[in-house]
Amino acid sequence: MAGAETGEPRSQYPLVAYPNPRGPTDDETARDPIMVQHNWSIDEVRDVVKDLPDLRDNAEHWCTAVTKLGVMYQLEMVFRKIFKLRWVALKGDWNANIPRSDAAFRTQLTSLLTRVHEMHPTRTDWLKIHATRQNTGET
Repeated sequence: MAGAETGEPRSQYPLVAYPNPRGPTDDETARDPIMVQHNWSIDEVRDVVKDLPDLRDNAEHWCTAVTKLGVMYQLEMVFRKIFKLRWVALKGDWNANIPRSDAAFRTQLTSLLTRVHEMHPTRTDWLKIHATRQNTGET
């Protein structure tokens, strides 16, 4: 379990680093930047959604990319933007208030990604197969 008990930092993102007003001193911690929580704007959510792989092309790649986003603070906002009205059917027992460092969060994220993968199975791209040409010398 991450946090104060183990000495590890908690995973609450996104955080913005600001220069420490105490400036450089002999104390190591005084030079560390100050981390401030920053709630996402709708434009930042759009940027995240735009950078994700296309779900219709390959749900497996999409699920892998979303797993990397798992530590993001406003992951539910990203899901609502992507799935719109389908979010109600997909969310199941999703609870946005579970800490990202908790094992229950990983369990619910895995369960959600399984439902997404079932809703968007990998399909054969017949257009790519049809456009394939046999090269000279191939048998």
